[in-house]
Amino acid sequence: MFVYSHWLLLPQQASKQTKTEKMRSTRSSVVEEEEEEHLHEGSKVEVFFSKEDGLQNAWLSAVVLKTPPPPPPYCSPSSSSEMKKRKTSSDSKVLVRYDHLHTVARNHHRKPPITQYVKPFFIRPLPPPEDPDQQVIELNEIVDAFHRNVWWTGVVINVVGDKYYVEFKNPPDILELVRSQIRLHRNWVQGTWNSPQKHQKTTRSSLFNPGEAIEVNLENELPCIVWSPAIFLGEVRPYQFLVQSKNSKIEGEGFHKISVKLHQIRPHPPLAEVKFDVFEKVDAFDGLDWWVGVITKVLT
Repeated sequence: MFVYSHWLLLPQQASKQTKTEKMRSTRSSVVEEEEEEHLHEGSKVEVFFSKEDGLQNAWLSAVVLKTPPPPPPYCSPSSSSEMKKRKTSSDSKVLVRYDHLHTVARNHHRKPPITQYVKPFFIRPLPPPEDPDQQVIELNEIVDAFHRNVWWTGVVINVVGDKYYVEFKNPPDILELVRSQIRLHRNWVQGTWNSPQKHQKTTRSSLFNPGEAIEVNLENELPCIVWSPAIFLGEVRPYQFLVQSKNSKIEGEGFHKISVKLHQIRPHPPLAEVKFDVFEKVDAFDGLDWWVGVITKVLT
């Protein structure tokens, strides 16, 4: 004969259990309300773009147009299956309109801003505003940089005067920005803003600092016959560097960002007053670049 223990839930115990479940449910609903206060029609938010969306570590400003209907207070077996269907449809998502994301027609005219259904998990309220005069951003701070109407997450790798050099990992890039273009990075966690710790500084093998004036061989040829003035931005991968250079062979005015190798960059040679002789090898400046040549005649 087999004997089984008989367990009976007394009314008092059942009452305590019901109260505990109610408290947990109430606490959970309060947290959800705090987290989703920003999800109402007309609220200004930011939407996170992942690698699958074509961008990575990027936040785009948007406006909420429509929010999903609240779930039913009681989930019966039939409504449970409906909830599962809802999770895979637009009914569980928030409709947003991006502020700066447009499609371009064939005639190059911009169409109205793009609207999209987004999961609430990828939406956060606008971060608290900063006063650039009061909020100091230092080396190795994790920041968001406003570039091409998108907030990108990166790290400050150098500060030269009023210029901030911010490095991005995915995709690898380095930007030269001013204070008004960056803000401290903050994470939205359970209805509150949290600031991450400073990025741990890594050892760099580079001979130059971001923002340092250098010269670059844009032709990638040896021996080099022309050196162009440039600004060193940083190392994006081993022995691969980004520089800003103003070169006549590149269309458009101003500085252009170029990827070069180690043998293509050098520091500025020291300036000195020297008397040159015939057949001496020199660099001659034509107003834009330094050309390697030989003195054939000295005019007196």
